[in-house]
Order: sequence, then structure tokens, then C-alpha cells
Amino acid sequence: MVSIVAANACDTDLMRQPYGTGEIIEIEVIDADPGAFEGPGSGTTPRPPRPRPRWLAPVAVVAAAALATVVVVWQPWQQPPVWRTFDAPAPTVASLGNHLLPATPPGPLATTTEPDSTVGVNIPSAAIGVVFAEPEASYGSRRWALFEATTTGAGDAPPATGTEEYTVHGLPASLSHLRVRNEAEWGPLGGFNWRTDSNLLSKEEALAFAAAVGVQQGQAAIRRSYDLTTLQPLGTVSAFHSAFALEDALTGGHFATAVEATVVQYTADTGEAVQVASVPAPPDALALVEFVFGSGAAATVHGLPAVVLTSRDLGNMVIWLEGGRLIAATGGRIPETDMFALAESVRPVTDDEWATATQPVFDVDAVDFVVTDAAAQVDVGGGITATGVPWRASITPGNPMLTCVYTGDGNAAACTFSTPLTPSARSFPGSTADTIFVVAVLPIDEVDLVLRITDVNGEVFDIEPVAVNDQLSAVTAEIPATTTFDLVDRTS
Repeated sequence: MVSIVAANACDTDLMRQPYGTGEIIEIEVIDADPGAFEGPGSGTTPRPPRPRPRWLAPVAVVAAAALATVVVVWQPWQQPPVWRTFDAPAPTVASLGNHLLPATPPGPLATTTEPDSTVGVNIPSAAIGVVFAEPEASYGSRRWALFEATTTGAGDAPPATGTEEYTVHGLPASLSHLRVRNEAEWGPLGGFNWRTDSNLLSKEEALAFAAAVGVQQGQAAIRRSYDLTTLQPLGTVSAFHSAFALEDALTGGHFATAVEATVVQYTADTGEAVQVASVPAPPDALALVEFVFGSGAAATVHGLPAVVLTSRDLGNMVIWLEGGRLIAATGGRIPETDMFALAESVRPVTDDEWATATQPVFDVDAVDFVVTDAAAQVDVGGGITATGVPWRASITPGNPMLTCVYTGDGNAAACTFSTPLTPSARSFPGSTADTIFVVAVLPIDEVDLVLRITDVNGEVFDIEPVAVNDQLSAVTAEIPATTTFDLVDRTS
């Protein structure tokens, strides 16, 4: 050890300390150990290795495992999605129109119902949404909830002010309550008008469900944080609209529906009402049939999946999806085997076939409007056919105007409706399969119009209308079914 004395009395040109009493500091200098900085082979004897604590390796393993666990669990760049979305089946181009008939009518035709306009007649509902339901739930039983978002071009509604009784997504909302049903509506919001409907959910539950639904990138969605409990996705709301519209039309048409049905109804020999009906439908429509109509069994029609069931209101029925339409055949107490035969025979028909086959036949004594308006009927033609069958044609002025052709004893008539004071020409089944009756009615001042008949050889025959009262003229004839007819200007 070397002792070094330092004092503050040093004085150099580079550093100057203040003068004063010096203080002696003793510093210990350690001799350098060259071996501490030399590697192996330097000629010195290496120091023995220091033993590693036994706990070090296990701690390292545990730390590594913990780190791995942290990496797996905490990944802030991979947050769970907020929404659960539901794919809708890709839409298909409808290959069937709404004019569908059985090959052989099961009885006289009673009524025909079809949309007033052909626009959209084959287009299913475009609403976005999902139906959720408990297992074995139906429209009238157990818990279910649905929502639908319908596209609108309107901007968002003003936000709630805080004075409203109900709000959904920050907007004023309406809540309709009927026994065990709750229906909420709000919007427009995000380009949609919104509606939810539910069965056996309380008002609070219905509003919570409404607050959880949405549309994400064109898909129906619900927040993952919302607990559906026992509810499971059943199908699209578009499929529900089709099944509901079909059921409503078959049972009498009590509601305004998203799509319109076409229905033909016959009266079987047993007196049962037999119906064939269809609506435009998406590819998953069959999934909602039992929810709307009640439980049934799987079957096939035309080689396609179908459902056979017995409805409390409609009796035995078969329902299937074909060509973009949901089709049903109902028959009351008619045996199931006969219903399958009827369903298998249903086929598309041309517009001409439809026009000829859908002239309703009424029992005069059973139809109130015929009896009530009997005094107002105006005969416009009649006589005896070539086969000896008596017939007469009549009109009942009104809005709409009723035109009927009576054959035989006059207890049955084929009738159709038309717009009053507008030229119209209607055909009716003839006295034989090879003939038809034609009745043309026109305003009396349409003096240039005649009924033109063109036969299969192209020969033309014009028949002059005759005045039937001070407002109308008419012309009637029984002609071969192979001819064509129309009201035309006599100079053409």
C-alpha cells in the first residue's frame, strides 16, 4: 500500500484551489491482477468456476413459461370482435312465376287472388335481419325474437332529447305491447328503418334486444355481449316474411305483408276448400315453415325438400320451396296421399292458360253479392248453344263491375270483375271444351269499337256492340277456343 498525501495548497497555472489549512486523505491503491483480464491460455492459472445456484434453472423455466402465458393472454392488437354476424343465403333468380296450377283441378274454382301489380311479384323481402327462437318454438308459443332493418334513403332521425319514454340507439322509439308480445320501432338510423318483435319477452328484455341488434357490412348482426340465453338463430327475416305472407293469404289475408301471395281455391266434391298458393321466397324459407305453420315432417315434392303437416286452420297441407317460390297445397281433411298427388301435379302455366283456368265459378244461391245485386243485373246476351245448353250473360254495374255468364239451369255462373266505364273483353268457359264465351262491355260513347274475332285461318269477323242502358254497350258470343278476340277500332 502506498500513502498519497493531498492538500489544497497546490497552485498551478491550470487549476488553483483556495488557500487554507490542508487535509491529508489516505487512498488505498490495489495492485493490478493481470489474470483478471486475460483469457484462457494466457499462461496463468485460471480461477475455478463459481458454482451456479441450484434454484436458477427452475426459476428461468418458470419465468419463460410465465412470459409465454402473458404473450398468449394479453395481445392488445387482437381484441375480440364486438359483433356476431349472420350470413344470409345468396339470393337466387326465380325460375317460376306466380301462375301455378294443378294439372287437374280438384273441383270447381271458387276464388283467385293475386298481386295487383306484376312489379316485384317474384322478388322476396329485402329486409336484413334474423329470427331467434327457443327449440320447438312457434309464432304463437314459447320465446322468440326477431329484428329487421329495411333500407331507406332518408337521413338519420334527430337524437332523443331525454323526454321520450323509450329510446333505442340514442333515438326516440315506440314500443307496442299486446299481451305477451312487444314490438319496437325506431329510425331512420344508418340508412335503415328498424323493427323488432318478440314473444314472451318483457318490455325491458325487448328493449335490451333492440339495443343489441345492428347491421355490419350488409350482414345482420348482434352484439356479442348480448346474452341470447336459450334463443338460437332460426333463419333470415326475409324467410319469415315469405312464410308469414303465405300463411296469412291461406287463412284469409288479415295483415299487410312484406310480400304478396297468389292463391287459387277450389271446392272439392266433399265440400273441402282446396288451395294452391305461392309467394316469392329466399333460399332458406323452408326453415321458417314449421315456426309459422306448426310442426311437421320432412317430405319431398318434385324431388325437392318439403314439409307435410296438419294445420289447425287449414288441415292437411304440403309446403315446398321451388324456383324461388314457397308453394303450399292445402286440403282440409283430404287424405295426405291425395295432397301429395295434388302437390306433385302443380306446374307453371302460361298467361293464357291462367286467364282461362281462373275464371271463378259461383253458386248463385251462396254468394251474397249476386243475390243482393240481382235486381241491378243487366242481361247483355244469351240464347241456346249449338249443343242445346241455355246460357245468358249479365253485368252488374258498380265499382268494380261484375260480369257473369250463366249456363244450364242458371244456378252457377262464371264471373269476373272489371273497372267500370272502361272497355273490357272477358272470356269464360264455353258449353264444351272446344268453345269459350266472350263478353265485351264498353262505354256507350265508344262508337268506333267493335269486337273482332280472328279464326285459325286468319279470317276476321267484326261484331257490333249493342246499347244495354244509357251508359254502356255490350256484345257477347260463343266462339271456338282456338280463335282470338279483342276490342278494336273498326277502321283498323
